[in-house]
Amino acid sequence: MVGYDTSATTLSAVFYHVLRDPDHYQRIQVEVREAYSSISDITAQSVNVSADIWTIQRKPEYWALADKFWPDRWLGNGPGTVFEYDVRTSYRPFLVGPRVCIGREMALQSIRLTVAKVAFSFDLGMANKDTSVWREMQAMIMSGMAIMSW
Repeated sequence: MVGYDTSATTLSAVFYHVLRDPDHYQRIQVEVREAYSSISDITAQSVNVSADIWTIQRKPEYWALADKFWPDRWLGNGPGTVFEYDVRTSYRPFLVGPRVCIGREMALQSIRLTVAKVAFSFDLGMANKDTSVWREMQAMIMSGMAIMSW
């Protein structure tokens, strides 16, 4: 998901696919409405929502000896070692990949919040289930540059 306004594109895709089967959207609504009594409970207006990577990477619930530098945690951490239950997926100093989008986590949080708030507030349905809005896309490499075509 790289390019212009990816959060809006992702939300469009989420609602398109979820609304193709009303049971999917209804399950989301039930879960959100059971968890929250009002839309302001999802995120209060004055709340700052963010993911603190530094804290997550030092959380004792995720890491044995969380406040220590132990290279051994990345080597043989099989059964019986002190690092056996480390949650390695919570280690994301650079997130993923050499050129990962710096707004990735913010976009994912924004998408989750938007889906929850829309599901809480609205009963939605597809106007025409037979209409396809997606076209086949192909990725081509030309002179070292990736180009999308459809």
